[in-house]
Amino acid sequence: MHTGTMMGSREFLQQPGTFKNQKIGGFYLSRHIHGQRCLWDGGLSRGVKTISVPWSGITNPETGELKDLIPESTGLWNERGEPVEAPDSLLDRLPPFPCDGVLSLHPAEFAVFSSPPLRHLFQTGRISNDHMIRAIEWPRMKRWLDIKSRGTTSTGEESTFCHELFAMAGWAGWDEIIYMINQRVLPKDDGLAKLYLENIENMSNELILRDPSSQWRPRVSLSYLKVTK
Repeated sequence: MHTGTMMGSREFLQQPGTFKNQKIGGFYLSRHIHGQRCLWDGGLSRGVKTISVPWSGITNPETGELKDLIPESTGLWNERGEPVEAPDSLLDRLPPFPCDGVLSLHPAEFAVFSSPPLRHLFQTGRISNDHMIRAIEWPRMKRWLDIKSRGTTSTGEESTFCHELFAMAGWAGWDEIIYMINQRVLPKDDGLAKLYLENIENMSNELILRDPSSQWRPRVSLSYLKVTK
């Protein structure tokens, strides 16, 4: 019995909208990182048979046939819910919590810009089946959830992008290979923010804007904008 999902029923990564002169006062600005967008599930599915991971996109949504995927999950997933190959030397260094980021293999590195909330990732809960070949390290995940809870509001509302950055910054494992993407805060005045954006220098031709009060969702979002200069 396979538990993978029929892709087409859900998105797997948050995708950027296009900047078309929307209000951006107070937004976070970063350079666009080239590479493969990936979701790291915190290591929950690493070593598990791909066909047995509840959220894997193992079937072709048009034909219903099984895809030709790597047999064991690495814990990294692309936008179609397919496992992404990466060397163990990189996987061993990734954080013990979910990350939305960009993977590059030449040289190997993973640039992180967000930490998705678990309830929007894993619709079927824990992995639990007879095909598991490695025990899931739930204590690692619990430690992260304890840290992440510090980023919630006093009313218990879900963390915002700003809270996610604060929580992730507390992890001691970042280095030159696994790193958080640097963010600049634009002026709160929308006119000044756009003037700053027009005159920015020494950055790539493509930029990313993020609303600090936004919440991660696996779909195209206008709180997450791509700017082409």
